[in-house]
Amino acid sequence: MPFSALPNELVLGTASYLNAASLSSLCKVSWRYYSLLEGEIFKRANAPRPKSTRSTDASNVELIPAIEWAVANERKLLVQYLLKRDVMGVNTETNSWDLFCTVTNKGYAHIDITSLFIHKTGELGWLEPADATRILHNILPNMFYVKNSHLKQQGYSAVSAHKRQDGGYDMDQEQKVRRHDPDGSKTVKLIEELLSTYGADPTRYSGEDSPEFGSFLHRTADYRVFELLIDHGADLEWSSSLRWPILHHLISENNKDDSTLVRAVLEAGADPNQLWREWGATSGGALPIDLAIRKGLFRVAKTLLKHGASGDVRYTPYGYHNIETTPLIQAVRFSDVSVRFEVQSKFIDDLLERGTSLNDYATIYGQQVFPLDAAVTNRMVWTDRVDLVRMLLSRGADPEKQDQYGRNLTQRTMHEARTRPKDVAGLELSVLLRVALDLKIPALLPGEHVLEITTEALADAMETYKITNSRYSLEHLNRSTSSHKTLKGVWAIFQLILNAYKQIARPDDNVASMLLKFWVLNDGMIKRVLGEKTPAAVLPLPIGLG
Repeated sequence: MPFSALPNELVLGTASYLNAASLSSLCKVSWRYYSLLEGEIFKRANAPRPKSTRSTDASNVELIPAIEWAVANERKLLVQYLLKRDVMGVNTETNSWDLFCTVTNKGYAHIDITSLFIHKTGELGWLEPADATRILHNILPNMFYVKNSHLKQQGYSAVSAHKRQDGGYDMDQEQKVRRHDPDGSKTVKLIEELLSTYGADPTRYSGEDSPEFGSFLHRTADYRVFELLIDHGADLEWSSSLRWPILHHLISENNKDDSTLVRAVLEAGADPNQLWREWGATSGGALPIDLAIRKGLFRVAKTLLKHGASGDVRYTPYGYHNIETTPLIQAVRFSDVSVRFEVQSKFIDDLLERGTSLNDYATIYGQQVFPLDAAVTNRMVWTDRVDLVRMLLSRGADPEKQDQYGRNLTQRTMHEARTRPKDVAGLELSVLLRVALDLKIPALLPGEHVLEITTEALADAMETYKITNSRYSLEHLNRSTSSHKTLKGVWAIFQLILNAYKQIARPDDNVASMLLKFWVLNDGMIKRVLGEKTPAAVLPLPIGLG
């Protein structure tokens, strides 16, 4: 008699002595055996099991339903088997399904088991759109734990966003998510089902009392999920008192100037000029292009321009109340060593290509500031400032444009130098001199200012030493006084500027003539006062003109 033809009584009797593995092997012998033993298999599969807690008293071990044990111990195949046979863990006395809440709540990381329960609920017609939205709300944080860099966009700080929104970073959950869904594909598939099949709201879970979590778009950095939410109609304009619109959010969280997600929401119809204000505010606000420029995200800013952001808008930057500025001036003012100057200058050039006004001014703390002012006073490397000023001038920026006090670029720079540290003022003056020499623009040379400062410095030194032509020997002066040091520094700069005039000014230039006359009359005396010949300064200047 072949083994597959044993009598039913013998098969059943044998099965009662077998362990689970051997019973499974016996079922595989033939379809008859499987049908015959199905009852025994179900009986064993559905048998209560000890709760996974340590107990020294073997007689006091708590038993729990098999489905509950399978969920707690992440036994996917057992869960699948029991659900197929309608063992779902529903409490018939209270008519509640706590187990479903467990597998669809935050913190449960086995996405396969979660999917099995959702599919079972869907088959029974029990899953309403509101339930699907709640589940989406709960499983979305799992996407923060996906570690595959090619799936998580570089420019977006997903982990930091998760820490702020979900109150911490659960390392145990991270390990489970990575074990059960290492590349996030299973979670993405389930999210698609929740949206497409079960009608989950793609914008947010309205059951939350607090808006702190933001929309679903605010809570993901995975492009696959991002695209799914957009394709299913996520509200791109949604905002709250604590969360600004998704476009603003993506820019504020962007750390590496990656425009992938920004481009996605713009192509889906987000307004690149949307002004977001805090609730109750009647002025100021946040513009996407300003947020991008202030963070040095010039590729992102260029993407905004390509999708219709205005380059000529005048606005008050978010967080300020006494500034009215433009994208060009903000871009010129920006300074950060982590941002390559080439990227910044290309964006500025792109703004100018679009017709942005070069001679429009910003009002900063009551002072009119032109693009050239912003370039000269920028804190970037002084040679980069020179390149920036040269670019603006070559595009038509007017150094003679006057502010509300009638001062041109050179006069404004020299006026502001009085209030700046000497090293800062020195670099600003160096920028003007270098550009003036390179482009042969005498108007950029501060001739009148240096003449005034040098005259004052000489008079101060003469007063300090009580020098007269008839008495006192210059050979016995104490040359360690502050007036002596000031005159020495100013005289070096005077000679540098005089030489610059000689190189680029016309012979009949009035300022150049005044400087030359002063030098002829006072060079000998200054040499005697200083006790040595002081050479002309060289660029960049270590100090400016106070």
